[in-house]
Amino acid sequence: MTPEEATDTVRAAINSVSNSRDSDGRHLIRYIGKLIETGAWRRYLEAGTGRLVTYAADESAKFARNPPGLGLGIDPDKLVAIIRAHRDQALADLVQDLLTPALGTVGRPSLENVRNTNIVSDRQDDATYVVGRLKRDDPNLAGQVRDGVISAHAAAIQAGIRHPYKSIRADNVDLAMRSLVRIYGEPAAVVALSRVSK
Repeated sequence: MTPEEATDTVRAAINSVSNSRDSDGRHLIRYIGKLIETGAWRRYLEAGTGRLVTYAADESAKFARNPPGLGLGIDPDKLVAIIRAHRDQALADLVQDLLTPALGTVGRPSLENVRNTNIVSDRQDDATYVVGRLKRDDPNLAGQVRDGVISAHAAAIQAGIRHPYKSIRADNVDLAMRSLVRIYGEPAAVVALSRVSK
């Protein structure tokens, strides 16, 4: 598909997003499906300026978020929610997968994503990061999160991405010990206390 041909598809999708706020959103589903099927969102001409707009394969969320003309102008999660509300689960799953690419792309660090020698992620603690990790490491758990069977936090604990934490009162040693005994059992708490006391 040439950028000129892609422009019409992208323009129709942008209009369907803005019209979905006023109507029932059926046109949105049709045009988003066509947008994904043709790949028109990756290379098209901006309306009005005729400037070539390009996106890499992993920049679909950026395309969704960018203002109309440069993108759809809609939050990616809201886009998926609208599609799910119209009972098109197959398209919703496809869009969700496209908007949440698996993590672990190979490449060299750049000035934008590195401080010292650590690659920085703004989203390391949010559900998007967890789902991306799960899609790479445990696709079954990722599917359960997507389907709402399990929360992203519970799936992260189950996959070993996060560790479970319990709150224990710090103002009263008796209550703190009681909590430890309840969580780990008396024998384990006593053994641990004797190890730390040495």
